[in-house]
Amino acid sequence: MDTIRFGFCGGMAAGKTLAANTITEYVKNGTGDDGYFAFPTGIVERLSFANAVRDVAWDFFPDEMRAAFELGVKPRELLQRVGKGMRGIDLDIWVKKLERTVARIVEYADDAPIIIDDVRYPNEVEMLKRYGFKIIYIDVGPEIRRERVGNPDWWEDAAAHESETQSLGWAESIDGECDKETFKERVLCLVKK
Repeated sequence: MDTIRFGFCGGMAAGKTLAANTITEYVKNGTGDDGYFAFPTGIVERLSFANAVRDVAWDFFPDEMRAAFELGVKPRELLQRVGKGMRGIDLDIWVKKLERTVARIVEYADDAPIIIDDVRYPNEVEMLKRYGFKIIYIDVGPEIRRERVGNPDWWEDAAAHESETQSLGWAESIDGECDKETFKERVLCLVKK
C-alpha cells in the first residue's frame, strides 16, 4: 500500500471536498471489510491552500467575511481577490505556506496520510508531486456543477476566474457525474489500488 497522499482538483462543486472527506473517514475508521489497515494512529492530515487565504481575509476583511457567513454564503469573490492579490506579490506565496506545513508533517512521519482538496494551479501540483501526492482530477461538467450550487447569479464570474480555468497535469481522473454513494466508491478505489 502506497502512502496515502492525494491532491484533488476540478471545478467548483465538482466534489473535491466530498472526495477528501471520504478518504479521511476511511483512514480514521482503521480497518474495512477489505482488510485494509489504515495509518496506525488513524490520523489523516487534511490541508488546504485556501486556509491561509481565508486567514488573511479574516485578518483584514473581518466585516465582509462575517457578513457573508451570516448570509450562509461563501465569500468567494473576496477570497479570489485576496488570493490573486498576494500571488501578485509572490506567485508561490500560498504554495510556500502549505509546503512548510507538509514538510513538517513528513519530517515527523514520512508515511503520514495527507489529503488536499483545493488544488488549482500548476505550481501547487509541482510542489505536491515532490512530496509523493497523486493528483486526481474530478471530472464534472459545468451544468451539473452549477446545478449543485443552486444556479446562483454569481456563477459566470466565479467560473471564469483563473483559479477555475487552469490546465493542470494530473495523474488520474475520476468521473464525478454520479450520485454520492457511487462517487464515494470511486474515490475509495483510489486508496485501495
